[in-house]
Amino acid sequence: MLKPFSELISLDLAAYISKKPTFKYDRAQGKSVPTGEYLDYLSWADVVMLLYENGAEHVRYDNIPNGQGHPLFLSEGSVPVVRVYVEIDKQRYELTYPVIDGSKDIKMDALVQSDVHNATQRAFVKCVAINTGLGLPLWQKEERQTQAAAPKFDESMHSIQVCIDRVKKKYGFAVSSYGSERDVIDALGLSQKQLKTIFEASRNLAVLESKLDRMT
Repeated sequence: MLKPFSELISLDLAAYISKKPTFKYDRAQGKSVPTGEYLDYLSWADVVMLLYENGAEHVRYDNIPNGQGHPLFLSEGSVPVVRVYVEIDKQRYELTYPVIDGSKDIKMDALVQSDVHNATQRAFVKCVAINTGLGLPLWQKEERQTQAAAPKFDESMHSIQVCIDRVKKKYGFAVSSYGSERDVIDALGLSQKQLKTIFEASRNLAVLESKLDRMT
């Protein structure tokens, strides 16, 4: 039997932790550059092994396919997401996770298979952390680092398009945390139609702002 949440969250994982570099967008260079800081993470393979070492007898995970049998979904805000299920000793958990590059959204026309694969593995690791406690402190640490790295106020960061992109990213993370779009929409007190209308109106406003910028 898998150990309880209180024990798994307290496991010393130092021997299994790997590090990945973080990046930020440099306006002068027009691209993302390394920050010199690193985030700790657990590989999916180590998570599987640790589950078995701590009492699990059967572990399985995979993508939940969409209506066409593919692993990729589009949320209301056109944010690409994957949905995974995790089964541990006949206990099933599910999680929706955005397909992102670090903290940045990936446009649909730029997606490659490895992006979907990486999102699936990361979704598995996070789903295990949320529901069993294994590795959860690493996600707490990442969240704190992300908040600390938030940029200072910059008027250019508040263009309509930038705001739309920011809202889409937050929406994607909300779906990841709540587990499904339906739960997020219900929590917002909106219908799917209302949410779609909001995003469409925002895009129209962004087009208007772009045209006005060219006039000034």
